[in-house]
Amino acid sequence: MKVLFVVQGCRQGGANRSLQYLLPELKDNRFQFSICALSHQGPYNGIFKNYSLLKEDFLSSTLLSDISKEKASVRKLARWIIRTIFRVLRIAGINTLQLFLSKLRRTIEKQQFDVVIAFQEGTATEFVSRLNVRRRIAWIHSDYVSYLQLAAKTPEKEVYRLYHSIVCVSEFTSNSFGQCIPELKSRVKVINNVLDQHTIREQADQPPVHPQFKKNGVTLISVGRLDPVKRFSKIPAIAAELKKQKLPFRWFVIGSGEEQSLIRKNRQLTNTEDSVVLLGELSNPYPYIASSDVLVSISLSEACPLGVQEAKILHVPVLSSDYGSASEFVQEGQGGKVVAFENITAVLTDWLSHPAKIHYIKKELDEYSIDNRALLDTVYSLLE
Repeated sequence: MKVLFVVQGCRQGGANRSLQYLLPELKDNRFQFSICALSHQGPYNGIFKNYSLLKEDFLSSTLLSDISKEKASVRKLARWIIRTIFRVLRIAGINTLQLFLSKLRRTIEKQQFDVVIAFQEGTATEFVSRLNVRRRIAWIHSDYVSYLQLAAKTPEKEVYRLYHSIVCVSEFTSNSFGQCIPELKSRVKVINNVLDQHTIREQADQPPVHPQFKKNGVTLISVGRLDPVKRFSKIPAIAAELKKQKLPFRWFVIGSGEEQSLIRKNRQLTNTEDSVVLLGELSNPYPYIASSDVLVSISLSEACPLGVQEAKILHVPVLSSDYGSASEFVQEGQGGKVVAFENITAVLTDWLSHPAKIHYIKKELDEYSIDNRALLDTVYSLLE
């Protein structure tokens, strides 16, 4: 059986990381897996090439790549012109996505895949919905309510009606989707992200080599896209409160994104440039997580927080804000604590003042392990 995963691009992100974990675990010889990335720009290009990555389509890449990063050329000029035409048509209310990606659609249909999975909401899901294939599966990696709000969209009922099955990565995201499109709730299955704990622990054994990773007291770490929904721009203000109490700590942030300049600005305003350190985007964040005392997740919304799960695999305690899915993945007495965002500073003050509490929570994770077998059985059943 031929199965194709369609992702929006090859940049860093939770959907791509979860696919990176899932594919090595899918070892059933009945299935042949391939990947179609609508844009090949980004570090996952090299990773996905290990899994029969389809050749990049010029038009889909033009629409979804960051053209500003390309060198000046006739090709770049042509891409700018095509993008401009596409945007003008969009503004005029004409949905031209399927027209622009018609060549890629024909390429995929000729290969006669049995199952095509839109592994990311948005453009990938809209594109796959119109493919002429035997079975279509949509895989939702976000809180669908928040996704619609951020994208300024209405529920995509006509798109999701064309899917035979819809996967949500947590009970919370399943409820969120059902709230928006209740008539399709019977098609929804919950499958948490599969994690490759052996590889995570193996990569964590490497030494952290970033020159700015220098500890000072308790080491805090946050990992993810520097996106407004992650609320990383709030970290300097929290750090400033901890500094006022003369508590020794350093808070490292791993990731890149649109809020980087705002975080830098907020560090200057709060005089926390020595305490909040931006390490940027790292291909292997695990040595840094493993070397930290607490992973702090202060997101407004998370579907299935990979960073939280990775920290627990590496036996690092987690402090999380109370976003919708938090209680599914962080439980008090099992290596973490969930509190309202307004209480994050108070809990950190308590933990930094009494480091023995962090050590006690860390001991709760000594035997922590995950078993993917039930999740993989559900995936195989879905594909069949």
